Amino acid sequence: MDTRPVRIRVAGPRLTRGGRAVRQRVFCGELGLPDAVLGWDEDGVHVVAIFDEGPTEHVVGAARLMLDDRATGEQVCVDAHFRGQGVGTGLVASLESEALRRGHLEIEVLADALAVPFYRARGYRTVGDPETVHGRSHQRMRRSLCG
Repeated sequence: MDTRPVRIRVAGPRLTRGGRAVRQRVFCGELGLPDAVLGWDEDGVHVVAIFDEGPTEHVVGAARLMLDDRATGEQVCVDAHFRGQGVGTGLVASLESEALRRGHLEIEVLADALAVPFYRARGYRTVGDPETVHGRSHQRMRRSLCG
Protein backbone atom coordinates (compact mmCIF):
# COMPACT_ATOMS: atom_id res chain seq x y z
CA MET A 1 0.00 0.00 0.00
CA ASP A 2 1.37 3.41 -1.00
CA THR A 3 0.19 6.31 1.16
CA ARG A 4 1.48 9.23 -0.92
CA PRO A 5 -1.20 11.66 -2.17
CA VAL A 6 -3.33 10.89 -5.19
CA ARG A 7 -5.11 13.56 -7.26
CA ILE A 8 -8.55 13.01 -8.83
CA ARG A 9 -9.44 14.79 -12.08
CA VAL A 10 -11.47 14.61 -15.25
CA ALA A 11 -9.30 12.94 -17.89
CA GLY A 12 -8.26 14.10 -21.34
CA PRO A 13 -7.33 11.57 -24.05
CA ARG A 14 -3.88 10.60 -22.66
CA LEU A 15 -5.16 10.02 -19.14
CA THR A 16 -8.24 8.21 -20.48
CA ARG A 17 -5.85 5.63 -21.99
CA GLY A 18 -4.21 5.25 -18.57
CA GLY A 19 -7.65 4.78 -17.03
CA ARG A 20 -8.43 2.05 -19.52
CA ALA A 21 -5.22 0.27 -18.54
CA VAL A 22 -6.26 0.33 -14.85
CA ARG A 23 -9.75 -0.93 -15.75
CA GLN A 24 -8.20 -3.71 -17.80
CA ARG A 25 -5.89 -4.77 -14.94
CA VAL A 26 -8.72 -4.79 -12.40
CA PHE A 27 -11.70 -6.07 -14.39
CA CYS A 28 -9.96 -8.41 -16.82
CA GLY A 29 -6.82 -9.34 -14.88
CA GLU A 30 -8.11 -9.58 -11.30
CA LEU A 31 -11.76 -10.46 -11.91
CA GLY A 32 -11.26 -12.47 -15.11
CA LEU A 33 -13.86 -10.57 -17.12
CA PRO A 34 -13.61 -10.33 -20.94
CA ASP A 35 -12.09 -7.20 -22.54
CA ALA A 36 -15.52 -6.46 -24.01
CA VAL A 37 -16.70 -5.18 -20.60
CA LEU A 38 -14.42 -2.15 -20.96
CA GLY A 39 -16.56 -0.59 -23.69
CA TRP A 40 -15.60 2.43 -25.76
CA ASP A 41 -13.34 5.06 -24.28
CA GLU A 42 -14.88 7.73 -26.50
CA ASP A 43 -18.11 7.44 -24.53
CA GLY A 44 -18.80 9.28 -21.31
CA VAL A 45 -16.78 11.46 -18.98
CA HIS A 46 -13.67 9.77 -17.63
CA VAL A 47 -12.30 10.50 -14.18
CA VAL A 48 -8.89 9.27 -13.08
CA ALA A 49 -6.82 9.08 -9.91
CA ILE A 50 -3.24 10.17 -10.54
CA PHE A 51 -0.22 9.31 -8.44
CA ASP A 52 2.77 11.58 -9.02
CA GLU A 53 6.13 9.88 -8.81
CA GLY A 54 8.69 12.57 -9.51
CA PRO A 55 8.15 13.85 -13.04
CA THR A 56 5.97 10.87 -13.95
CA GLU A 57 2.20 10.61 -13.53
CA HIS A 58 0.68 7.16 -13.01
CA VAL A 59 -3.05 6.53 -13.34
CA VAL A 60 -3.95 4.35 -10.34
CA GLY A 61 -7.75 4.54 -10.46
CA ALA A 62 -10.47 5.23 -12.97
CA ALA A 63 -14.21 5.65 -13.40
CA ARG A 64 -16.60 6.64 -16.16
CA LEU A 65 -19.79 8.70 -16.11
CA MET A 66 -22.36 7.99 -18.81
CA LEU A 67 -24.92 10.70 -19.42
CA ASP A 68 -28.25 10.41 -21.21
CA ASP A 69 -31.63 10.79 -19.51
CA ARG A 70 -29.82 9.73 -16.31
CA ALA A 71 -26.30 9.87 -14.93
CA THR A 72 -24.69 6.45 -14.52
CA GLY A 73 -21.35 5.83 -12.84
CA GLU A 74 -19.46 2.90 -14.33
CA GLN A 75 -16.30 0.87 -13.92
CA VAL A 76 -14.99 2.46 -10.73
CA CYS A 77 -11.70 0.73 -9.95
CA VAL A 78 -8.46 1.30 -8.08
CA ASP A 79 -5.09 -0.45 -8.40
CA ALA A 80 -4.56 -2.91 -5.56
CA HIS A 81 -1.67 -0.96 -3.98
CA PHE A 82 -3.86 2.15 -3.59
CA ARG A 83 -7.02 0.56 -2.19
CA GLY A 84 -8.26 1.48 1.27
CA GLN A 85 -6.93 5.05 1.06
CA GLY A 86 -10.03 6.90 -0.12
CA VAL A 87 -9.18 6.79 -3.83
CA GLY A 88 -12.44 5.02 -4.75
CA THR A 89 -14.39 7.48 -2.61
CA GLY A 90 -12.67 10.34 -4.40
CA LEU A 91 -13.50 8.88 -7.81
CA VAL A 92 -17.17 8.42 -6.88
CA ALA A 93 -17.36 11.95 -5.43
CA SER A 94 -15.93 13.29 -8.69
CA LEU A 95 -18.52 11.37 -10.74
CA GLU A 96 -21.26 12.81 -8.52
CA SER A 97 -19.91 16.36 -8.91
CA GLU A 98 -19.71 16.00 -12.69
CA ALA A 99 -23.26 14.63 -12.87
CA LEU A 100 -24.59 17.50 -10.76
CA ARG A 101 -22.61 20.06 -12.77
CA ARG A 102 -24.25 18.70 -15.91
CA GLY A 103 -27.76 19.06 -14.49
CA HIS A 104 -28.47 15.61 -13.06
CA LEU A 105 -30.03 15.40 -9.60
CA GLU A 106 -29.44 11.67 -9.12
CA ILE A 107 -26.75 9.17 -10.02
CA GLU A 108 -27.04 5.43 -10.57
CA VAL A 109 -24.50 2.61 -10.48
CA LEU A 110 -24.72 -1.09 -11.23
CA ALA A 111 -22.49 -2.30 -8.40
CA ASP A 112 -20.77 -5.64 -8.27
CA ALA A 113 -22.05 -7.50 -5.20
CA LEU A 114 -18.64 -7.02 -3.55
CA ALA A 115 -18.98 -3.21 -3.93
CA VAL A 116 -22.52 -2.86 -2.53
CA PRO A 117 -21.29 -2.07 1.02
CA PHE A 118 -18.91 0.57 -0.41
CA TYR A 119 -21.78 2.37 -2.17
CA ARG A 120 -24.23 1.89 0.70
CA ALA A 121 -21.73 3.62 3.03
CA ARG A 122 -21.79 6.58 0.62
CA GLY A 123 -25.56 7.01 0.70
CA TYR A 124 -26.61 4.84 -2.24
CA ARG A 125 -29.79 2.78 -1.93
CA THR A 126 -30.60 -0.46 -3.72
CA VAL A 127 -33.13 -0.42 -6.53
CA GLY A 128 -34.80 -3.61 -7.73
CA ASP A 129 -33.48 -7.14 -7.62
CA PRO A 130 -29.86 -8.24 -8.15
CA GLU A 131 -28.83 -8.79 -11.76
CA THR A 132 -26.26 -11.14 -13.25
CA VAL A 133 -23.73 -9.45 -15.53
CA HIS A 134 -20.87 -11.46 -17.08
CA GLY A 135 -21.58 -14.23 -14.58
CA ARG A 136 -21.29 -11.94 -11.53
CA SER A 137 -24.05 -10.67 -9.24
CA HIS A 138 -24.69 -6.91 -9.45
CA GLN A 139 -27.11 -4.57 -7.72
CA ARG A 140 -28.53 -1.37 -9.21
CA MET A 141 -28.12 1.49 -6.72
CA ARG A 142 -29.01 5.20 -6.75
CA ARG A 143 -28.14 8.29 -4.78
CA SER A 144 -29.76 11.71 -4.75
CA LEU A 145 -27.34 14.54 -5.43
CA CYS A 146 -29.64 17.10 -3.78
CA GLY A 147 -28.65 17.73 -0.18
